[in-house]
Order: sequence, then structure tokens, then C-alpha cells
Amino acid sequence: LGFPFARIFTNVSAQGTLGKLFGQVVWEVVSLSADGVVWFLILPAITFFTPQLLMWQPSPDFVRLVAIGLVSDILIIVALKQTFKRRRPTHHRPDFRFVGPDQFSFPSGHATRAWLLTGLVATRLTGEDGDATTRSYVGLAATWATIVSLGRVGLGRHYVSDVICGGLVGLLVTAPISVMIHRQFFSGAS
Repeated sequence: LGFPFARIFTNVSAQGTLGKLFGQVVWEVVSLSADGVVWFLILPAITFFTPQLLMWQPSPDFVRLVAIGLVSDILIIVALKQTFKRRRPTHHRPDFRFVGPDQFSFPSGHATRAWLLTGLVATRLTGEDGDATTRSYVGLAATWATIVSLGRVGLGRHYVSDVICGGLVGLLVTAPISVMIHRQFFSGAS
């Protein structure tokens, strides 16, 4: 890690300033919000509960887009982790969740997923009208994705470069691929 990355890592790790401030439990909850298994389990419920929580009714078309994005994310992350096989930080404590491709750290799947979803929200909402409410949703999604990424470093599961590259993959690779696949196969579907 270069000098700036080392300082950031030290501050957000469980032993650092932010790690002590937020605590491991908070980082775990934040991290769980971008977990792939969780998203596949809650995706069907999004259609039913989102209108009451956010006063926004996601269309079946948007739910399809997110599903395509999640499948694309898993495929891309597995391929990249298997290609690079970068070991997780030495202070990481593995458990039952870190098997197969998840034993590797590069890139962060949570970061790719969080930034993928941010990209899909931005793509979908800014295409509508770009008003203040739309910008608020995109800003909230980007804030969430940033916190998730910091949390992965804070938990000691990733290096800073894992989450930066993961975020770039999610936002600049997986989101556009997902939109392209969605347009190709579901254009005009409701």
C-alpha cells in the first residue's frame, strides 16, 4: 500500500479511529446491506415494500434490470477473483462465509454490487427528469456505496485498492453491461 492508502486503511480499520468509533457490529450491518445473497433474497420483496418505505414504486422493468445486474455482478466478480486470486489482508479472520471465490479479496464484491446498484439507480432515474428528488436518490445511493466500501476495509476484509477497483468495475463495467443486456432482451417490456 502506498502512503495515502496506508493512512486511509489505518483510519477505517477495526483498530483505527473510525473502526473504534463505529464498531465492528455497525460495519457488519453496513456490509450486509450489499451482500449478494441478501440481495437475491430481498429482490422479490422490493416490489412490495419499497413504495411504503420510499414512496417510490419500482417498475417490474427496473426490478428486471436489477436482477440482470446482480447476475452480471456475480459472474464478473467470480471471474475476476479466480483470475487474480489475491489473498485477503493478513489481519482478516476467515469464517464459513469465505469459501470458493470469496476467499480472495480482489475486487470487493460488496463494492462492485453497491456501485452497480448506484449506477442502475442513476441510469434509470436521471433518464426520467433529473429533478431534485432524483438527485437525492442518486446521492443517497452513492453515499451508501461509499459507506459500504469503507466498511469492507474497516472490517479488515479488503485492501483499499480492492474496494476502489470494485467500485469502478460495478459502476463502469457491470452497470453498463446490465443496461445493455436489459435493452437487448427487454426493450418495451413492462
